[in-house]
Amino acid sequence: MDNPEGAILSVESGPSNILYRIEKANYQIVHVKVLNPEVIPEDKRIYGPSAISELSKLEEWNDDSWKTLEVYQDEKGIWCEKDISPPTVPKEYLLDYPIHDISELTVIHHTKSRTSEVAYNNRQTVFLKIVRFPHKLQYVT
Repeated sequence: MDNPEGAILSVESGPSNILYRIEKANYQIVHVKVLNPEVIPEDKRIYGPSAISELSKLEEWNDDSWKTLEVYQDEKGIWCEKDISPPTVPKEYLLDYPIHDISELTVIHHTKSRTSEVAYNNRQTVFLKIVRFPHKLQYVT
C-alpha cells in the first residue's frame, strides 16, 4: 500500500456530503460519511492520499473499534459519531430482493465495471449491477 494511512476504495462526493469506503493501513474496511463537505478542502476530497491525510487528523481515525464514522461540523467544531449506522445497505433499501453470495455466481460477460451478465442457480442468466452506496439503488430498479 503506497499510503501508510490506507487507501480509498470508493468515493462519492456531492454537494451535501461525501461518502468514502476506505481500507485503513491495518486492512480494516471502514465507511466514512462526511455530512459537511467543507470539512475536507475541495481539492483534497477525491484524491485518496489527500483525503486520508485530512481524515487522519480526526482523533477517532486512530481508534480501530469502529466500522462506520459520520463526520459533521457545527459552530463548535468538527464532530464524529462512530457506528451509528451499519456499513451495509439498510433493509428498507433492499425491496425484498433475494440476497445471494456473489462469489457463487458464474460470470458470463463483463458489460461494464460494475455490471456483469451472470449465471444464477447454474442455469438462469441475469444481469448483476453492483452499487457502492444506498442512494444509488434508485437508479438500478
